[in-house]
Amino acid sequence: MAFFLDLTERKQAEERQKLLLNELNHRVKNTLVIVQAIAAQTLRTTDSPKAFTEAFGARLLALSQTHNLLNETSWQSASLHDIVWAELALYAEGDARRFSLAGRDVALRPEAAVTLGMVFHELSTNAAKYGALSVPSGQVEVSWNVNTCAAERRIHLEWHETNGPPVRAPSARASVRA
Repeated sequence: MAFFLDLTERKQAEERQKLLLNELNHRVKNTLVIVQAIAAQTLRTTDSPKAFTEAFGARLLALSQTHNLLNETSWQSASLHDIVWAELALYAEGDARRFSLAGRDVALRPEAAVTLGMVFHELSTNAAKYGALSVPSGQVEVSWNVNTCAAERRIHLEWHETNGPPVRAPSARASVRA
């Protein structure tokens, strides 16, 4: 009497699990590098522990929001529209009349999504503190278009604030601590 056991599916499952674990480790390391950079940048641009805590927490929340969008597609891509909307909606207190988005939606690779998520967080934060979103009548318009040449895809983004407070020169020159 002979008995045969086919282990092919089990071996394939183990290989998939190993691949996924390696990918997860890679993403965690990348995320920790980003968090370290966010902490260093925040430390350079804040003047008190309270200001650091608030700014660092807000930046981590922005990173988390982008990660949530990427999780919806199993980290394949994130929508440019969704990234911009998530950041502006937070600082416009959910009032979509305070901002407009124009451009065909673009699926961004994870690296680009994380980077642009942080960029739009910073722009939105500045608009809420000093720009158009700091006054009830202010509005932000974000537009983009995609240019494809050869094998390269480029996105042209424009951020435009209207009805904000008058722009004033900074009262003190910003210093960067090393």
